Amino acid sequence: MPPWRWYLAGGGVVVVGHALLPVSLGRDLLYVAVALSAVAAIVVGVRTHRPPRRLPWVLLAVGVLSWAVGDLLWSVWDHILHIEPFPSVVDAFYLFGYPALAGCLYQISRVRRRNRDHGPMLDSLVVGVVVAFVLWVALVEPTWTGSAGTTLGRVVSAAYSVGDVILLVQVVHLTAATVVRSPSLRLITGAFSLTLLGDVFYQSSFYFPALEQRRSAPA
Repeated sequence: MPPWRWYLAGGGVVVVGHALLPVSLGRDLLYVAVALSAVAAIVVGVRTHRPPRRLPWVLLAVGVLSWAVGDLLWSVWDHILHIEPFPSVVDAFYLFGYPALAGCLYQISRVRRRNRDHGPMLDSLVVGVVVAFVLWVALVEPTWTGSAGTTLGRVVSAAYSVGDVILLVQVVHLTAATVVRSPSLRLITGAFSLTLLGDVFYQSSFYFPALEQRRSAPA
């Protein structure tokens, strides 16, 4: 079995185990370790296979690393310093990851698109506009009109929704503009799709008591 399959299987087991653990510093650090292992896997893969265009993979590694640093700082703020990590400098690392990851998807789609047909980009923009409207009505607008939180918190929350829409547009564009879908491309598309679902689930937790209780349950 190829090494990447072993890594995928092992990572899947760790992720499932992580979901079953109670909220704690150890649980968060395990999450960070998984993210850092993904960065290491990207670096090893690039050095081993030497793709003709390394920029997409460099951007992918930078984006994942930025999110991993954000997760680590969040854990320190929350479990060690006992400071509310939102909004804070932690969000700068999370938000920085969005343009890096979007750039990765754009670079891959440039290499793999069928021709100069602009249809896939137009399709992805339509999807992006629809999803942006839904996120605005469901998540952003309640945040702006609510009395809780600060102006900075509202701006940062809206920025996360914008980042999700940008990533979604690039995922749809990559899928629509690609003829041959290699295993790596399928894995990237699936990973970003799950990431977007996770982001929406997390943001929704602030508006549904059951999800909020699970999100902020004490250790």
